[in-house]
Amino acid sequence: MAPPRPRRNPGEKREELIAAAARVMSREGVTATTTRRIAEEAGVPLGTVHYWFSTKDELVREVAAGHLEQVQAAGRDVEVEGGEAADEALARLRAALAAEESLDTGRRLSLYELTTWSLRTEGQADTARDQYRAMRAAARSLCEPWLRAHGPQGVDAVAGEERLDALSALVVAFFDGLALSELADPDGTPGDAVLELFSDMVGAWVAARPGG
Repeated sequence: MAPPRPRRNPGEKREELIAAAARVMSREGVTATTTRRIAEEAGVPLGTVHYWFSTKDELVREVAAGHLEQVQAAGRDVEVEGGEAADEALARLRAALAAEESLDTGRRLSLYELTTWSLRTEGQADTARDQYRAMRAAARSLCEPWLRAHGPQGVDAVAGEERLDALSALVVAFFDGLALSELADPDGTPGDAVLELFSDMVGAWVAARPGG
């Protein structure tokens, strides 16, 4: 009698479909990505895709969330011993950018395509909004210790939160622009030097506004 087949974790199939969607998006772009193409890529019936995900939109959201978590984890896992908060923040930004750069070009482009696709597609604007809200939340976790370490005394709670929100939004805009610039012109974008300059500029801004 044959031994019983090991049971698969139901979540494994879901992750396989997300990975298949990411590969299709990377090769063919967001617009060409359909649940049928994802099923073909994963080697499963179309019904399996619709069992786990009601629409393509739900799947591509999961791809975007996985990308953000990968980049965020790279920055979060950095350890800086004996350095100042600004040094730690810069090291985390470098690690996050390196994680972004490690992805193949098609995968990186597909995330930008997802933003424009959602803004151009009726009823999908929430996808882009949620994507950037999640990015700002990730940036906030990086910025908060940096900002708190530069003399927050005398800054009331409301002003402190406003500064943190502004800095988080700036980091996202900077990171987004730098990553896109490197895709368009990799030889003409000195990423490390730009990160150093950005760190110096933000440090000067923080130091110049000790009272909010």
